Amino acid sequence: THLAKHTAMNLTDRGQMVVWIDADDYRKGQLGQSLRRAVSPFSTQEAHSLLAKAAEGGSGITFIIDALEKCPHSEKLLEQLHALQNQYPAAILITTTKADTPQLAATCRVDLAAPAGPERVQIATTYGTSDRVAESEEYRTRLAITLASQVISDLPPGADSNTETFVAIKAEIAN
Repeated sequence: THLAKHTAMNLTDRGQMVVWIDADDYRKGQLGQSLRRAVSPFSTQEAHSLLAKAAEGGSGITFIIDALEKCPHSEKLLEQLHALQNQYPAAILITTTKADTPQLAATCRVDLAAPAGPERVQIATTYGTSDRVAESEEYRTRLAITLASQVISDLPPGADSNTETFVAIKAEIAN
């Protein structure tokens, strides 16, 4: 999810239309409703109108389906997405924690390993500070390193970053 969010921002910066759909929000056979929910916070235009304009303008369209494992009707969702691809040329990026998802067997798959060494320092520095974050075993994932770095960089001088950061990160991840 974290990498998909960065990918969405990068694609948007490049002029593509990105449609983010939370898989657990999908109702069987109701992709149109998910599309409306995805675009309505950003536009008053109907989703299909925006998709048609993006396709006509050659902007490129990417559908990001987040947390496919949380969708009780994932086969129907993927079926509807593929049908939508027949209307609009689009890429589909799917995040999932299930490594053995049969519907995705013939697709390009990227497995993310936990960051190590210099990558940990780079992530922490990019998001605020590497002060004790990159070396700490408490922060194992990219998201945890990112959050810890942001929180530590926002702490007032002299604050106990270890205790306060861990509490803040646990609260952020819970949300």
